[in-house]
Amino acid sequence: MHTFRPYSLRHSDLLYEDIPLEIREQIILLIINTLGNCSSFYDMTLYCYHNSHSDEVYRRICKTLRKEYGLFTLYAHSTSYLDEMSNLLLKTDDKRKHIDTIELAFNYIDTYL
Repeated sequence: MHTFRPYSLRHSDLLYEDIPLEIREQIILLIINTLGNCSSFYDMTLYCYHNSHSDEVYRRICKTLRKEYGLFTLYAHSTSYLDEMSNLLLKTDDKRKHIDTIELAFNYIDTYL
């Protein structure tokens, strides 16, 4: 099984400039346009819920990043995996996490689509 090794660990000596908020918003829109929307955590608990491909990809992205950072959740009070990933990109100031999230999301898009 291939283990994700974040860009920030592979190149820990590099210094990063800020990724402007507008660019991060555009990246999220690209991801949503490519993968589709994600069901909410509540919807996933319903009896009639059927796992979609996009839900699974968002789940894998979040689980991989959670494991890498040693967190239970990427961003508190998120309502879906997409929300969790979007909040990490938009509402945190950690440049390394931004790069890791973007890299992983684009790797999944390249691999699974």
